[in-house]
Amino acid sequence: QWAMAQHNLGFAYRERIRGDKAENIESAIAAYQQALLVRTQTDFPIDWAATQNILGIAYWDRIRGDKAENIESAIAAFQQALLVYTQTDFPIEWAIAQNNLGIAYSDRTTGDKAENIESAIAAFQQALLVRTQTGFPMDWAITQNNLGAAYRERTRGDKAENIESAIAAFQRALLVCTLEANPLEHLKTTRYLGHLYFDNQNWQLATDTYEKAIKAVEVSRTWATTDERRQEIIAQAMQVYQNQVQAYINLGQWDKAIETVERTKARTLVGLLVKRELYPKGNVPQETIAELERLRRNIPSLERQLQIEQGNIPQEFIAGLDQWLQKGNVLQEAIAELERLRQNIPSLERQLQEQGYTPQEFIAELDQWLQNKPSLESQLREIAIERLSKEREQKSREQKSLENSQKQKRLQQELEKSRQELDEVLNQIKDIDPNFTLTERVDPILFRDIQNLLDQHTAMIKWYIAHNKIITFIITANSQHPIVEQSSAEEKETFAHWGGDYFKEYVWEKNQWIKNLDSNLKRLAEILNIDRLLTKIDNIFEKQGIKCNRLILIPHRGLHLFPLHVMPLENGDLLIDRFDRGISYAPSSQILQLTHKQQRPHFSQLFAVQNPTKDLIYADLEVQTIRSCFDSAEVLIREDASETKVKTNPHFQSSHCSHFSCHGNFHLDLDNGSAFDSALSLAKDDSQEDGKLTLAEIFRLNLSQCRLVTLSACETGLSGLYSPTDEYISLPSGFILAGSPSVVCSLWTVADVSTAFLMVKFYQNLKSYPELGEGTVAIALKDAQMWLRNLTSKEGEEFLEKIQPYIDIIYQGKSEKGKNNFINKAKKRINSQPHPFNSPFYWAAFTAVGF
Repeated sequence: QWAMAQHNLGFAYRERIRGDKAENIESAIAAYQQALLVRTQTDFPIDWAATQNILGIAYWDRIRGDKAENIESAIAAFQQALLVYTQTDFPIEWAIAQNNLGIAYSDRTTGDKAENIESAIAAFQQALLVRTQTGFPMDWAITQNNLGAAYRERTRGDKAENIESAIAAFQRALLVCTLEANPLEHLKTTRYLGHLYFDNQNWQLATDTYEKAIKAVEVSRTWATTDERRQEIIAQAMQVYQNQVQAYINLGQWDKAIETVERTKARTLVGLLVKRELYPKGNVPQETIAELERLRRNIPSLERQLQIEQGNIPQEFIAGLDQWLQKGNVLQEAIAELERLRQNIPSLERQLQEQGYTPQEFIAELDQWLQNKPSLESQLREIAIERLSKEREQKSREQKSLENSQKQKRLQQELEKSRQELDEVLNQIKDIDPNFTLTERVDPILFRDIQNLLDQHTAMIKWYIAHNKIITFIITANSQHPIVEQSSAEEKETFAHWGGDYFKEYVWEKNQWIKNLDSNLKRLAEILNIDRLLTKIDNIFEKQGIKCNRLILIPHRGLHLFPLHVMPLENGDLLIDRFDRGISYAPSSQILQLTHKQQRPHFSQLFAVQNPTKDLIYADLEVQTIRSCFDSAEVLIREDASETKVKTNPHFQSSHCSHFSCHGNFHLDLDNGSAFDSALSLAKDDSQEDGKLTLAEIFRLNLSQCRLVTLSACETGLSGLYSPTDEYISLPSGFILAGSPSVVCSLWTVADVSTAFLMVKFYQNLKSYPELGEGTVAIALKDAQMWLRNLTSKEGEEFLEKIQPYIDIIYQGKSEKGKNNFINKAKKRINSQPHPFNSPFYWAAFTAVGF
């Protein structure tokens, strides 16, 4: 009982979702080892084998300790299990252990690599003697997939034959692992097969196969049961997308390459947001919402049912049943021997007495057997029932297999129907809230649609960071295909080291980071070959006899974190100097397309949050000055700017501009939270709200009337830093998907005086436009940044005098000393040098994202 409890405890720890995964695995191993103190090979061989097998799996999963040693421990445990689990007596368990052993040999790093692969192949082939397509279709397919992966790595024998064997095994696996039946296993197999074609430079077959893998990624919604597993699946799919992009480039299909980049981004967004169950905004009929909710419940339920049907009887149940049957055999033989001895007792006694010997101990033991006979017979009857049940089960196996197949087919049909119904519902919602669809499914954008986002004077640079290179696409309105530039692996590695040093300095040595900002950006420009890219852009437009005056940048992964618009050029200019209509950013072409559909020219109503934490005195000046640029303004000041009041204020949803002058926090500590915890800090009131407007809450806002959201706070433009799947997890993305086509945000902790000056000038520039069209926000921001960059001390004093009336409003009824301290601090900053804000630190942090 104690050993069984330990065994079950280990299983529970291994499957545990909460807590630290590494610690859970350690607890599982410890529990299994405790169970083995009682479950010995001699006394409890079947239980011992079962625990050895699952202990091997735990060692294979182990995170702590030396990886090579863990694999050796796993192999040893599987081999121990196979001492009891024989093909004859325990075929199912034997096949499981053989498959596990094959996986461990495939991952083994000690010993001869070629010999390990041979051992893996042999183990998989042994497993397939039991795991047949008819009897255990999904297990058969999984083992075929493992066998194909092993043949792919094989170095012995003829290379061409090994490749053919690998392809054949993968193709056999796909007979069962269909897209409809199991997207995750289909993804795994097509990923392996695609990699095989890719490694052998068969680009067309690689793209064809990767296309199947990508569809599997896009179809699957809830097959992964935890966020951790979901992120793992997305991360594994990244190589599929990367190789697909490269294969299309190698085929000269550059339009397909850039479309695949967009699919990568779209799938990432869906994968991150679909589990958060966002709801559409606008006048969506209630019956449509109800149907959406029904399908959201139904599809995961059908997927789980299908997974159960595709599995076999749980291993622990099988082992327990076979253990009973084994005991039944022993008891039956014992009772038969007992009866035989009982009949022969008189004869045996005579023979022993004639020899002068009375075996009293033997007679006593025999009497004990006779006394226990009723108990033994009772146990045998119980086991006979189990045995009969097993025999009946085996007799009906073919019938059950047929029924199971029919049930799987029915579930697949129901699942496909539900997915089609969901598509229909999303199409209905798309007409009302196009933003919502992007959070629910992947709608690929075509290259020609990307081109349609650009006018005749605009160019787009899109980066894609692959495993060993940086791929750059240049798109213009009239080019037949994008221009593609590919970095070397060394340049990619240089960028990775540069980025690490940049952020290390930013976090730990802020003053040194500010001092080195110019030189760091110069190095980034060299790594990204920005001058060469500009030359190519100039050549395109020169052929057309026009000038490129606007640039859209679509970064990828870590590039979202850097002020690319101020990279220095070889002639001494900054990148932003080259484009009169400014530089804007977008998370993806598809989201940029979304912002184009949200054209809202009206810009007369302001909703603002002003210094809710009461420690940003220049935020008071900023907002009081800005509000004069609007016909009407709803401003929540200091303690009135609580989270509750912000969320419930009707002007927040109806205003054309939402301005937040407060503290911002991008959550980088993934051990203690997630990027969804990034927030704008508001005032705390007596309600249950925590005073933080988090990214998770922002995604749910309805800003359908908003033209611009300005986040005048620190680090409001940062995105996921540690995960390749988190580039969408940023405050700008949240506000865009909430409905605002434009967001102005910051890439670092900003200075108070310079930020107030920049924001006031930015809104004054916006006011000069009769309406806000495409690119207006980027132009107004660029002009404000150039103004602040070139501002002299004298001009700064004059500007301060112009906004003096707003300073008087802020300090109305307050001490004159506080007012003088406020003015003197600003003057001290203004008079610190001839051009006090010339450094990019003071003006380059803010970027225009979107339309």
